[in-house]
Amino acid sequence: MIASTSLSIWLLTAAICREASNQPLEGQIAVAQVVETRSRLWHKPIPKIINKANFPWGGMKHKMPKAKNKIDQTIQLKASMLARAVL
Repeated sequence: MIASTSLSIWLLTAAICREASNQPLEGQIAVAQVVETRSRLWHKPIPKIINKANFPWGGMKHKMPKAKNKIDQTIQLKASMLARAVL
């Protein structure tokens, strides 16, 4: 089973990848801040914020597509580092 913090990092990474992978760093930070702010204001953990359809792809049930090429791998790595920094 994935620990709560690990799941939060993974889901925040997925949010950043899905919402802002084609945006500059400022756009990716903005997505992370929106999730973190909603989590804090609503007093709910990040997995509940993301999976309750608060994002258009919120019903994905922890299925992030695998990185198919070097660009996707780089995006996921950067998003993961950003998610860890935010959390």
